[in-house]
Amino acid sequence: MTEIKDDIDVAILALPASKVIGALKPVENVKGAIIVSAGFKEVGDAGRRLEEELKKIVERKGIRIIGPNCLGIYDTVSKMDTFFISAERVKRLKSGRITIITQSGSFAEM
Repeated sequence: MTEIKDDIDVAILALPASKVIGALKPVENVKGAIIVSAGFKEVGDAGRRLEEELKKIVERKGIRIIGPNCLGIYDTVSKMDTFFISAERVKRLKSGRITIITQSGSFAEM
């Protein structure tokens, strides 16, 4: 990400947890990040320490995050889709008048 000189609205990190810190430490132009990677506090003490380090970095840099260990977002208006799973496997909702926000290790589906 350091090669990109413009501001980055959202960076999507889908790499091993051990590489996430190294990817975020040098950047100064990222406003938000979706961290798909698993391997943080859900795996025990080593992951918990890694997540604490991640929190310190994003707080210091002012990076807003979704994750870690998440599927990301699907927005029916902008069509932003960070699921990395085909629409054939997981149906996407159509745009409408309902908003769903879920904290889950899975999908919310209607």
